Amino acid sequence: MSKFITTVANSIKATAVIGVNAGYGHANEAGLDLVGLGELYKSVADSVTESADIYVGAVISPCKVLYKDEWRCPYGGEDAVRIESDCNPSYSDRPAAEYIEAWKAAFIANIQALMEKLDQTTVTVAFSDGDVVYIQRSAEE
Repeated sequence: MSKFITTVANSIKATAVIGVNAGYGHANEAGLDLVGLGELYKSVADSVTESADIYVGAVISPCKVLYKDEWRCPYGGEDAVRIESDCNPSYSDRPAAEYIEAWKAAFIANIQALMEKLDQTTVTVAFSDGDVVYIQRSAEE
């Protein structure tokens, strides 16, 4: 049976939803290319890492943003991606609180860079507190 090493730390989760079509009043012309958006996120995160010295990996999932028709919501909702990431302080030798604050700033910088590349005017970023459980398989079996 496998042996596991489990690390639990108080941490945060970040979530952002960003549209993939510029502006309002469109019909989702850009389409939702999840692979392309994933590569775009990786490129942005690589650039931010050079200045922040923190790489924020993420999970991206397709979604729809729904708002009032009067605000020119496309039929069926606006194509978007949900970007989620869990901060894992065990990736750093820094004190946890310091690392978490730097990680938050790097996540926001990633989203701001994506906003520019996708020509978005607004994005909401949410942070939530909780525990992160980091599970590693032991090399000793």
